[in-house]
Amino acid sequence: MRTADAIISLLLLGFSIYVIVGALHLSYMRGGVPGPGFAPLWIGLGLGIASAANLIRTWTTLSPKVSLVEPSAIPRLVGLAVMTVLWVAVIPLLGMVPSLALFMAGIVWMLGMRRWPILFLLMILVPLGFYLVFERWLGVPLPRGVFR
Repeated sequence: MRTADAIISLLLLGFSIYVIVGALHLSYMRGGVPGPGFAPLWIGLGLGIASAANLIRTWTTLSPKVSLVEPSAIPRLVGLAVMTVLWVAVIPLLGMVPSLALFMAGIVWMLGMRRWPILFLLMILVPLGFYLVFERWLGVPLPRGVFR
């Protein structure tokens, strides 16, 4: 497990350096507002710091005797990963807001929430909040899919 942690930490550290270098080629500020290099720079720095901390922790602690993931949780994790990939695949078809509503329903159901009022509330409020923040507040157009 220590070897896998160290390898993943090194790969993520390398990727964070790549992101930071790419972000330095973009403008940090543009007209008094964050430019296209702002978010990648800070995300790359955060990823780099977290990866370095994980690498140091891996080198300085003993190997854990317990598994990171219980075998009974693996089907749920695989299901969540498959649902996420499917969500990303249907965004161009259905648009961001409807696909996010379906994704929220699937994820919440898969994680064990079976109360329909709460499920429907999340299906409505999360995509609505996403729409209001990105489309209305920030002016970022979201994919509309067939609902153009």
